[in-house]
Order: sequence, then C-alpha cells, then structure tokens
Amino acid sequence: PPGSPHIGHNMLQSFPQLSSVEASGTNLVISGTLVGMPPNPLVAAPPIEYRVEFFGNASADPSGYGQGQEFLGWTMVTPNSDGIASFASTVPAGTQTRPFVTATATDPNGNTSEFSSAIQVPEAPSADLSVTDSVSNATAAIGSHVTYTITIANDGKDSASGVALSDVLPAGLVFVSATTSRGAAAGAGGTVTSDLGDLADGATAKVTIVVSVTKVGTIINTASVASSSTDPNPANNTATVSINGTLAAPSSLTAKLDGTAINLNWAAVPGALAYNVYRSTVSGAETLFQPGVPASGSSAIDFRDDKVDPGQSYYYE
Repeated sequence: PPGSPHIGHNMLQSFPQLSSVEASGTNLVISGTLVGMPPNPLVAAPPIEYRVEFFGNASADPSGYGQGQEFLGWTMVTPNSDGIASFASTVPAGTQTRPFVTATATDPNGNTSEFSSAIQVPEAPSADLSVTDSVSNATAAIGSHVTYTITIANDGKDSASGVALSDVLPAGLVFVSATTSRGAAAGAGGTVTSDLGDLADGATAKVTIVVSVTKVGTIINTASVASSSTDPNPANNTATVSINGTLAAPSSLTAKLDGTAINLNWAAVPGALAYNVYRSTVSGAETLFQPGVPASGSSAIDFRDDKVDPGQSYYYE
C-alpha cells in the first residue's frame, strides 16, 4: 500500500500501471498511474518525484510483462496525499509500428521497478476511400452539355469522417450545375466541391456535374476525394476521364435562287472559324466547291454562289 515500508531488491519499487496508449501523429500519448510515497505532512521536505520511463517493444513478453527494446521517453511524477501519481505523457512513437509499450519507475534514490505490463498501441481507424468517374458523352460538340457521374466509395473497415470531393474543371469545360446524393455540391471559380459528411464503411455517395464544352480537342478532367480519416490506400482517391471536344455539323442549310445566283444560308456553329461548301449536280456526289467561307460572328452564315448555269440543278452540303 502507499506509504508502507518497501524492503527487498530495489526497495520493491512499484512499477507503473498503464491504462491506455494512443497514437497522435508521430507521438504516443501514454496514460496511467504510479503508486509511490505520499508527502509527509509532518515533515517540511520537497515533494517526492519519480521518473517514469517508457519503452517500445515489437512484441509482448510471454509473461505479459515487459521488456525495454527501444527507449521512447520519460516524465516526472509526484504522488498525491494518497500516494497516487497520475500521468498522461506524450513521447515520440519510435521506429516500430504499433509497438507494445512498457514502463518503469525510479525513485529519488535510484531504485528502479520491474517493467510494467505491456499495452499495445491500438490500430488507427482506417477508411479506404475510392473514386470513379464516368461521362455521358466521350465525343461532344462545342456548346453541348456533358454529365460527369462521380462515385465515392468507402471500402475500409471504419467510417470516413469529413469526406469532401473536389473537381477543378480544366480549360474547355464551363460549370453548369452539380447535384449530390448526400451533403451539398456547388461550383465556383472553375472548381466543383461537394461536402459529403461522414461515409460509413461499405457506403457510397454520388456527385453529378453538368458542364458545357467550349473547345476542340482532348479535355482531361480529374476528380479527387479526401477525408480527415486515415486512408491506407490513397492511390485510388483520384479518377480521370477524357473527352474529345468537336465542332458540330452546320444545320438549317437553305438554298434560294436569286436571279442568276443561288444564296445559301445556314446556322452558325459554336467555335467554327470557317466553313467549306460542297456542291454537285448529282445528289450525294458533292465535292469541295468553296473552302474557307469565314465565320461572320452572327448566328447565321450567308454565301452567294454566282457560278451557276441556267436550268441546272445543284446540290449543296
């Protein structure tokens, strides 16, 4: 009991009783108590301090008590009037993964206890988030809308906290709208974000992003997911999908006879800089007739064909 005479090897110094050990970044927080000599209220003397040392071990001794393979750190403790000293000490985690932690106590006279029982660092909560992305149309004309469907899954054994999706839209895509199966989604400044909250193990969430295509060529879009939980497999936290932006075919082509010429008119194509006119006297056999008709900037394009023969039929594309 606290305050009783200690007679024997190392004065039978008590070893610490470890109650918990938790990982905190690159450190360990070790909690427990030590039974020691309480202060003597009848004697004016400095408080009695004990040095508690902590050790990491790759495995626990078969006896359940410990060894001291790797020194981690130490703390000084002072028993209260009941002879009990409590501690919650932060020390470096050392080089071992999830070590078994032990401790010893040394009194002011250098008497050191046996090793305490071993307590292992618990496995950190682990959530394996993954993200996949698909697109509604891999070949899309300028001015058209495409929809990205992004699926976030938690394949880990624990819940993922504070799950958030981010999609920085590349050049060639303009945000139109975003919806999500949970939480909220919004687009601002070319970035779409979605706060999905906590995602239980085995659960999924879906974010749908609608964009407008604004350029010709390959457009690569990447979505990524993150959370405040430990993720042992960050390699599957991003997904990339490509589309090919194209020019739409001209539409609403009309041809009207105007005296000795034929006037053509068609709807302007977003992104087009020039147009090629094809002509034939036989339907389906049109060949290039006039290349590089410039875009006018208006909603319709006009072209006058004055190289026609009276009484001849012409077909245009």
